Amino acid sequence: MNTPAKLTDNDALELAEQYRQASSALRKYRLGNSNKLSQPRQDELKQLEASLRDAARDMTTTAAIIVINESQTNLAELRAIHQEAIEVLDTINGIKKVIDIVTALLGLASAISTGKPKEVWGNVQALRGLLA
Repeated sequence: MNTPAKLTDNDALELAEQYRQASSALRKYRLGNSNKLSQPRQDELKQLEASLRDAARDMTTTAAIIVINESQTNLAELRAIHQEAIEVLDTINGIKKVIDIVTALLGLASAISTGKPKEVWGNVQALRGLLA
């Protein structure tokens, strides 16, 4: 019996891109044939485009969830570190520390969104160091 392969973050990102491309192709078709399509058919195609874009967004979210699950960092920990960063930013007087913290937050966001579990963990640790 074959068991399905586990979806990886890269798989999810690849699927997201394919859904985006399908949405773009459908839009191009709809616009290129608008004079041949009835208004109800055009509306239906617009809705299908939106559904494909939603699927792409969902797959990107799935990739981020996979990364978080594989990163040894749980969502509660991510929420806590973000909240702590916000609180520290409210009380900092030095611009360098503000820039360092915001840069670390952006690095964490990038690691999550690009599917790099080890970088998520490293960015959480770096952020903790800045907030200590």
